[in-house]
Order: sequence, then structure tokens, then C-alpha cells
Amino acid sequence: QQQQQQQQQQQQQINPHALLQQQPHPVHTGAQAPAVARPAAAHPYANPTGDQPNGWWGPADDPLPPPVSRSAPSAPRPAAPWNGPRDQNGVARTGKGRSAPAKGKGKGLAGPAPPKQLAESRRATSKGLKRGNSRGGPAAKKARTVRPMPDRRLALWKHRVQDGMRETIYVSLAGDVYPQKRGAFAFGADKDYLREIGVTDTGPGSSLSTTVEPYATLMGEDPTQLGYWSVPQSVVWAYSDRGVEKMYPWQIECLQLPGVASGERSLVYCAPTSGGKSLVAELLMLRAALFRGRRSLLILPFVSICSEKLSYLRQIWGPVGLRVDGFFSNVSTTSGGMHPGVDVGICTIEKANNMLNRMLEDGVAKDLGLVVVDELHLVGDSSRGYMLEMILLKLRLLQQAGRLASDFQIVGMSATLPNVQAVASWLGAQLYQTSFRPTALDYFVKIGGHITDAHGTEVRTLPPAPREDKEHCAMLAWDVMKHGQSVLMFCATKDWCQQAACQVAGALAALAHADRGGEFQHMSCPLSADFEETKAKRIRTLEALRLSPGGLCPVLARTVPQGVAYHHAGLTTEERNIVEEGYRMGSILMLCATSTLAAGVNLPAKRVILRSLKAGNNSLDAGRFRQMAGRAGRAGFDSKGECLVMARRVELDTVRHLVFSDLSPLRSWLTGHQLARALLEVVALKLVSKVSEVMSLFHGATLRSKTEAAGADGESLSDELESCLQILYTNGFIHALDPKAIGVKTPSATNTQRATAVTQSQQAAQRPILSSAADVAGDGPPRTPPRPTAIDDTLHSTPLGDALVFSSLDPVAGQEVFSDLKRGLCGLRMDTDLHLVFLVAPVHSGIDPDWNHFAKLHSTMDEVSRQVAHLVGVNEGFLFQASCKAPSMSRSNPNETMKVRMERDREILVHKRFWVAMILTELLGEVPLAKVAAKYAVSRGQLQSLQTIAATFCGMVIQFCDRLKWWGLSAVLGSLQPRLSFGVAAELVPLVQLDSVHPAKARHLYDDGFTTLELLAASTERRIEESLLRLRALESYRPDAAAAKQKNSVIRADARRILREAKAAWDQQVQAGFDQAGTRAAMQAPAGVDSSDEEGSPGGR
Repeated sequence: QQQQQQQQQQQQQINPHALLQQQPHPVHTGAQAPAVARPAAAHPYANPTGDQPNGWWGPADDPLPPPVSRSAPSAPRPAAPWNGPRDQNGVARTGKGRSAPAKGKGKGLAGPAPPKQLAESRRATSKGLKRGNSRGGPAAKKARTVRPMPDRRLALWKHRVQDGMRETIYVSLAGDVYPQKRGAFAFGADKDYLREIGVTDTGPGSSLSTTVEPYATLMGEDPTQLGYWSVPQSVVWAYSDRGVEKMYPWQIECLQLPGVASGERSLVYCAPTSGGKSLVAELLMLRAALFRGRRSLLILPFVSICSEKLSYLRQIWGPVGLRVDGFFSNVSTTSGGMHPGVDVGICTIEKANNMLNRMLEDGVAKDLGLVVVDELHLVGDSSRGYMLEMILLKLRLLQQAGRLASDFQIVGMSATLPNVQAVASWLGAQLYQTSFRPTALDYFVKIGGHITDAHGTEVRTLPPAPREDKEHCAMLAWDVMKHGQSVLMFCATKDWCQQAACQVAGALAALAHADRGGEFQHMSCPLSADFEETKAKRIRTLEALRLSPGGLCPVLARTVPQGVAYHHAGLTTEERNIVEEGYRMGSILMLCATSTLAAGVNLPAKRVILRSLKAGNNSLDAGRFRQMAGRAGRAGFDSKGECLVMARRVELDTVRHLVFSDLSPLRSWLTGHQLARALLEVVALKLVSKVSEVMSLFHGATLRSKTEAAGADGESLSDELESCLQILYTNGFIHALDPKAIGVKTPSATNTQRATAVTQSQQAAQRPILSSAADVAGDGPPRTPPRPTAIDDTLHSTPLGDALVFSSLDPVAGQEVFSDLKRGLCGLRMDTDLHLVFLVAPVHSGIDPDWNHFAKLHSTMDEVSRQVAHLVGVNEGFLFQASCKAPSMSRSNPNETMKVRMERDREILVHKRFWVAMILTELLGEVPLAKVAAKYAVSRGQLQSLQTIAATFCGMVIQFCDRLKWWGLSAVLGSLQPRLSFGVAAELVPLVQLDSVHPAKARHLYDDGFTTLELLAASTERRIEESLLRLRALESYRPDAAAAKQKNSVIRADARRILREAKAAWDQQVQAGFDQAGTRAAMQAPAGVDSSDEEGSPGGR
């Protein structure tokens, strides 16, 4: 007894959890958030000795099997009332070391309660087991699919795969990671504390709630500290390593808006660029995963930002075992939608729409707790805005229908969001706006040789411009570069970027020489003591560029030694990554870029120079201008940023308008074909099922209903919805039980035929060949159903409509693909890749052919390729006419009928797709990027982008075939998709999936014996380095001594990176195998045996 008393006293000394007082969640909306008087909660083992994770993590709640209960719809469990005794901290005592939640403490954020059917099935299971039936009978089989699992993400034993080996670890309440042998102490302390406050090991009471400290509500006294907002200590340290020590006041006020931190209200907030917007969303996603067991979806506009954010969040949240996965480009480690073990999915706008449709079809949408939309102002983008609005529209309809969790949130953020009140009202969200910037921003205008501020007051007169720098570009850049600070110059076009980089690089040497007696001699100056180190870094950058798939660009070869580079879509992904890394490391101090960089990766600068007031052929608007100017000023490095606009005197008023005027209101682009597509999706997903619901629910959930904007032709939204319904019905995408409900006037015989559309469309979809799109909607002898007495406005989607929705094809592209696939089923040439590639060539690729060159290439084709061209509809006479005069689509001609114009447009589209198919076929043959780019007059970056688009489009076509039950064609195209992503033969696909391995390097490694990913992961750094040295030995380039030293250093780092990526990729594959095995085990395990019972022992899960 004395020993037990001593142990209890020791535990009380090291466990301060019992001293924490339960207080309601504070809400402050004032200018400054007052601190909450609350004792700090220091964890008994705040300084861990366990290993930090550096391998691939399994599912966040893996111990296997993964939580099956996520897919089961359920309501959140409210805190149970308690009328018994309480302790001094307000915790209700229930005896036996347990506690009940305090009365009146608010709604719990714990996991869902088991449904009534589950309780009955468990009782039936126990009866079956008592009778000697080990499997528990039918009731047990039913229970296996809905067994609840804990939503808690901390204080759990978990599995992870590292270096191909599976190991058991413990993640404590503090978020610290302990190996199995050293986790017993932390496990015991956490379990004792959780037992005291009434949190069970398994079942619905195993999750944290608002009455549980330290991580379910708040900690400490200072709201500026991340720990105050329930961030585990290990994550706090990870943020601190990246310079995030404290929160800004506006971030605190934003999180303290009613219902935001608890997940009860959505949020729309606006803050300037570099103001810290991302941290608010990250904290909300972190809390949703750790304390509510909810998964999050982060939607970003560009692949480059997705890649950057994926790497960042994996490093930040890795210590607490959260699994972050990417669903963009070719990086997704799962097929289809989000794996049950993924806590946060990062995706582009288009991929997010597809994933949401898949989650709705699979019935797991209620598992989603948070959708974060970055750059929310893109709703008003003319090309992609409709897609983003369609996603948010479906989420709003799901919320209204109760098909999402009650604590589901939409979080939208932007730096340039106009009419923000209307957007917040549309999303039913709390609104927060701030103009705070951690660094001040000053605007200047250069007119001739004079520089004025934004109000027109002259602040500086420049000396006469030298011949090599007529516009003072190099002089304005050198003013900043000689201090070791960075410069961003935005140019209107890609050609301007390259010309500006060459011009500045050529003039910098003369400026540095003239400044030799000046005050500043930074490392970029040849007279600086650090210049040799900088020169070595730049040589290293050049060697890295020489190792890239496209080789060393001649322009970069001239500019990088001077610390200047250009950045636009014409560069390959590898080249852009190398240039960005050089910019971050300081070896490159000036970037000449197009306006897309302003919305891309985070590359701030001391000074931003706008060389023109245009972006391409279009004038800058205020929103894009402020995105570009907002890159000036690096938080933590600069006290202020500078934006300098180069303009003519007549453009001074335009500059002032861009700086001071309000942003133009957002307009909805959900109109025309885009509106028809949105309508088809909500009908196919059964979000609306009647015409009356379209005119009420769907109408009210659109942004247009809030902004009162008419369609493209001035048509009202109601009239346009009726027109879209008629178009969808006419093309066989939807079926109306009574066509009169959508305004279609047809004879009674046709009405009777359409009444059987659903049954007969299913029969039509099972046939291998269909004659037209209308065939999918139904054909054959009509059957006469009972004549309704009143108009029935019920709507259904047809199999063809479902195929379009779940393949993410828009109706226009879907009809084109449908027609080509039917012809392919009649005769498919399998002795060449060209025919298959044409079937998956993107309808809208953005690459227009050189018609004269196209005709020449067609005339020199081999016989097999000419036969494929004939099969798909390529006409030599059309090519001859096009070579004389380039054709254009949808050009109005009063002498042409609609039918003639549509046939001409289709013929143009067929030839454009075949041109793209020719390019992709050469890439599949492992022809170097540079050679293909020269042959077809396309930049290397465009070729890489085309590969990504083609692989994505191929996946859409595969889904389309699956929905129409064309299994054979789907299987054939399935083998083509990974090859399109990288442009390689099938045997190289596992190797080129590594970021550091391009096709040429993959072919060399394969021929050198690394034939599988497992062999590469099991190799050594030295062996990989020797293989890469043999590859470089074949080059004609012979470096000097300094360059040779850097070359060997680059190859050594490349070998180290390849080995690390190979091990991580192999760990992912092994982990995926365990995930799948766990899912099967969860479905097969007896219901009476809950796998979460093993959670309490280190030797178990």
C-alpha cells in the first residue's frame, strides 16, 4: 500500500492535467483579444526522447484496420447531462476512476454515437457467440461494416512503415512520437489522465470533447502562442523551425469569431498577400483532424502550389501522425478518391470536383469536416471560376440536405476578394477582413528618368541611361541586388521575360564595376569577399540545370552566372524547381516572370518591378495588379517592400486607379454550357430530383442568385435553367418522367417512349456499339405506362449522363469522345500507340498545329500511321486547304447553316487532336523533350504540361468507358495512362514516378540493373552515384576544374535524393498494402471482437 501511495504521489507531481480548470470557449471580436486567465498546462513529458518520424506514415488512426465507421452517416454526440458530484475542477465524478462531462459545458466535439442498428447487431452477435457460432451469424456480418472506431488522433499506438519495415510507435497527447520500447511511460501517463476525465479506450467515448483538457479547447494564457489554440508541442516546434513563433492579432480575432474554432460556422476571410492567411486555415484543419476526427480537403489553384503545400504540411504535421496526401498531377498515391487513412487531401480545383463526386457516390461525404479554398476570388475567373462555384454549390446543397456532418465548415480565403459580403452570405459564413501586412508596401512610378510616388510627387531622378540599359531596368535591380536583396520583375509575355533577363544580366557587370568604389560590396559584386562562395553556388545551379530533362537552356546559361533568371510556363517543372530553389538560397537574386508567378509559389522580394501594365494581350485589372505588388516585402527580413511600375506619362491615371480603386465585383461564370454541366451533376448525384427543386434549391444555392447577374445573353437565371434542362433532355443526358415539366412539347407517342428511358438506357449502355448519343437515352419498341393524371416533374440522369458526371467530362467534350470511341470499337489499330493516344488526346489542349508543317509530316508518315489517320477522320484535302489558310472554329458565316458549321468545327477538332496525338506518341517513344520541342515548335514546358493534361484526360476517358461497361477498351487505355504522364515505356513507369528521375535517367538506371523500385530502394548511395557518373561521362560537355567539382557535388546530392525518394516511395507501397489488408480484415473480423481493444497495449496495435 505504501508503494502504491508513493506511485500515486509521483504521478500527481508529474501530471498537472488534474490542475486544469474547465472554462467555456472565449469569443472576442474586438480590435485586441484579451488574454484568458488560465494556468499553463505543461505536459509531464514535454521534451521527448523518442525518434521523430522521417518515413511514410500510415493512416492517422492506423493501428489497422482503418476506421470503417467514417463511411457510416451519424450525428455528433451531445454532451450527456450529469447531476452527480463534481470535483474542484468541475469534472463530474462517476466512480471507478471515470468522469462524466460537466453539465452545461456545450456541445461535445467527440466522435459519433453508434446507431441503434449497431447496438442490436452487437447483441445479436454476442448471442451467436454464446451459442458456439464463432462468426456470429448474419447480425455479426452486418455489424462488421459499421463498427465504430475512435476519432481521437493522439494517445494512440500506431503503425508506420519506414525503410520498408513496419514499426510500432506511440503518439502521446503532446504529439510526441515514441518507439515501442520507450513509449510505456508516456502511454501510462496519458491513459491515467484520460481515464480520470472519462475518456474511454474504445467506442464512442474515446474522443476528446470540449470538456477535456489540454488539447480539445485552449491552453495557456497568451493567445498569440500556437499552444493556446490546442496545437501539440511537437507541431509548435515544427512551426518554430520555419519562423512561425507567434500569431498576429488579426489571426486571433479571426479564430475567435463565434463558432469558427469549434467547427460550427464556416468562414470567409480576406488579408493582404504575405499577411499570414494560410496559418488560420492550417490550424482549423489540424483541430478538425485531431479533435473531431474529420478529414479536410485543401483546394489550391495550381499544381506548383499544391506540391509546395504538400511537402510543407507533411513536415509540419508529420510529428503527430497526420497523413497528408496529394491529388494533383501524378503525385497521388491512391487510385480514385481519398483513402480512408488520409486526413488532409490537397488537390487542384478540377480534381476536387471529381473527388467530391466520388465521395458522394461512395457515401463517405459525411466523413468530410472541412473544405478550404485558397484564392477564393478565382470564382470570378472566366476560365475556371465556374468549376470552383460548382464545387461550392454542391457543398451548400449537401449542407441543406443534411448529407454532411453537422460540424462541417467551408473556409475561403483571398487577398483580393471583391463584394466579399455577397460571397460570405452565399456560403453562410462568418466574415473577417483586415488590411494588416507584416511589412509596409510603398508604390512608386517610373516615367522616363523620373520616379514619383503613387500621388505624383517626384522622389528621385535617375542618371542618363546607358546604351545597354535604355530603360534603367538593370540599374533599378542593382540598387537592391547589391545589398543582397531580391528583385521580381513582371513582364507581359514569355519572350519579354527572356529578353529582360538577358538585358539585365549583360548590364550588371558594368554596374558592379562602376560601383567598385561605392559603399556596398555584397557577395554578388566581384570585389566582395563572399563572391567565390556565390560563384560556386551559381555553378552548382547550372550543373543542376544541365542534369534536368530539357538540358541547360542557353538563356539561363548566360544569365545565371550574373544572378539573374527567368521563370514562366515555357520551362520544364524541373527547371522551375531549380530556379526557385536558387532564388530561395540567394544564388539567384532577380527573377523575370510572367504574372502567373504572383498567384503561384511563395517567392517574395524586396522590390517588385512591373515592366508593363499588360498581362499577355490584356490590360491588368486591380486584382491581378495587387497580387503582383503584394509579393514585395519579405516578412521577417524586410521592414518594407517596394512596388515600382514602369509607365508612360499618359498611363499615370491608370496606375493610380490600380493602386487606389476598389476591386471590380465578382461575377458568376456559371452560365451556358457550364450551367448545364452543373445542373447535370446535381441531378446525377441526386442533390435535386425534381424540376421544382431545380427552380428553388439549385437556384438559391448559386452565386448568381446573390449577385443578381444575368447570363451571357442577358437571360435570367430561371429562364436559363429551363433552357439547360431542355438541352440535357434533348441530348439524352437526363430523363424527365413527364417532358412537359421542363417545357418540352412532344407527341404523346414520344412521351411514352421517353417514359421508359431509364430501363432501356441501361440496356443500351451494355451493348458494345451505339449509333448515337440518343441511343443511350433509350430506343426499341415503346411500352405504354399508366398515363399520369398530373404532371410529374421527377428527373433522373441516364447512363450516358452518369458517365459524363463521374468521368468529369463536360457535355461538349463528352460527345466528341463518345463519337471517337464508338469508331474505335469498330476497328482499333493495336500495332501502334498512335490510335490509342488519339482516343485520349485532350479535346482542349491549348496547342494549335502549324498547318503547313502538319501537311508535310502527314505526307511523310509510314503506312500504319496513315491508316490510323484515315480511321480517325484526318483528311489530306483539309490539310492542304488549312496550310493555305488557317481554319478557325465557330466563325459566324451567314451562308452556313448550324449543321454545316458544327460539322466544320468537328473536322477542325479531329485534326487538332491528331496533331496532339502525334506529339504524345513521340514522347512515348522516349524521344528527348528538346528534340520534340524543336520538331513541333512547342516549348519544353508546354510539352510537360501536355503530358499532364493528357494523362488526366485519359483517366477521365477510362472512367467514361467503365460507366458504359466497355471493359475491354477501359483495360487497354488503363495501361496507357501512366506512360502518358511521363513519356516512357511501360517498364520505366515505377522509376520515373520519383521526382528526381526523368525519362533519360530512368532508362539509364534500368539498363544499369535498377529494374524495380525495390532494387533501387535497397541500393546504396555510392552505387547510384557511380551509375549517374557513367551517364554524365557520355556527354560532350567538359567542365573546368571548378565546374567539375560542383558537378560531382550535384551528382552526389542527386544520388542521395534518388535513394531517399525511392525508399519513401517503397514505404508508401508497403503501407498501401497494409491499408488494403486492414480494410479487408475489418470487413472479415467478427463483430464481437473490436480491433480497437488492442489499443491499450504496446504489443497490440
